Amino acid sequence: MNVTVETKALREALSIVAPAVPKGAITPALLCARARVKALIKHSGNPDYSGTLEICCTGLDARMAAEIPCRVNEDNTRDVLLPMVTAMPLVRLMHQEKTHISWVADNQVMLVAEDLEYCLDTPNPEDFPADMASVDGGLYDTNASLPTKPYITVSFAAEEWIRMLRGTRYAVATNKESRYVLQSILFEFQDETLRLVSTDSKRLALVNKKIDRTTNGVLRYVVPELAADLLIHSLTLATRKDSMVHLELDNDHIVMECSECRGVGSLSLKAKLIDYEYPDYSKLLKGMTVKARLTVNRFDLLKAVQRASLMARDPLAFGIFMTFDQTIGIRSVGHMYGRASERVKTLSYEGEKIEVRINPQYVLDYLDVTDNETIRIEVYGDTLPVFFGDSQNQQCCYIMPLMKNV
Repeated sequence: MNVTVETKALREALSIVAPAVPKGAITPALLCARARVKALIKHSGNPDYSGTLEICCTGLDARMAAEIPCRVNEDNTRDVLLPMVTAMPLVRLMHQEKTHISWVADNQVMLVAEDLEYCLDTPNPEDFPADMASVDGGLYDTNASLPTKPYITVSFAAEEWIRMLRGTRYAVATNKESRYVLQSILFEFQDETLRLVSTDSKRLALVNKKIDRTTNGVLRYVVPELAADLLIHSLTLATRKDSMVHLELDNDHIVMECSECRGVGSLSLKAKLIDYEYPDYSKLLKGMTVKARLTVNRFDLLKAVQRASLMARDPLAFGIFMTFDQTIGIRSVGHMYGRASERVKTLSYEGEKIEVRINPQYVLDYLDVTDNETIRIEVYGDTLPVFFGDSQNQQCCYIMPLMKNV
């Protein structure tokens, strides 16, 4: 390989694919980004950069790739590996406009930018997995009895995908002792709706979005948190708000493609799905009677909960008290520094007066990811989940209260 690329584009491509490098990998090739010349002519407007260079990182469960324009200086298109531990910080510090990448030997690659010249020791490119299946194909039970899921594709603007993923990512279980399947986001297709679901057993986050197709029955795909994080990271870093992002899901994988990017030519992601059945979250939503229903300004509630949690005694364990009435009363459990008490004016209210003890961080997590000015709250009782949502029920969260006698 002997190619020339814009240093800025190389820097952005490495930043995009870096999170796909597996943590604690013992195979040296998996700690590298593979650079491969692809025979695609996408940049006819610039004859100096008529080729495409793919920068790719992969692990056992996900593969992330970004393509950038390049000029091929020689016919030899042999792959090279760029060790991320050295190449990433080096390219970040390079201010030269162009960088030349060339293969020296099976274990060496050269980076040259004007008066800079670096020779990096690398693993043999042949050690880099040809495909994800060659890495992890033997780690999963191919005789599993779970039903086969059909292939489905769905497209939204990048801004919409980011909003949907962030609207559920915060409720994914972070405790590694939790059930493995809870460390994921459920993609559920039913009729003309795509619903994203996540839960850590103490709260339930839902995002609903209309799609332009009707599914035959309910289709459920369990997307691991790693894939969700890679999607959020890459789309936030590389796409425009109106860029169309295409997601494909089948029985084993989720695949993302986007060709409308800034800084790089295109993005792609391939990740394994979790082959466990997601819990039936709908049981939580049945048989609950609304005892109080109100609306409140999001900003007013956000700031009030933030202030009260500062004065709370171990807010994660003891929480804060929220009293739902004509106003929302918020008070903290006092400690050595004092206690907090304030009231938030509601925009509307109907029902009875109810007090619940609740984890303030869970409330803040939801208020941080929604951009609705008005929040709708429904209370079903002091021992049942409290509903927080928008007026159109597109993004909502159910939060279990804490025991009052804690």
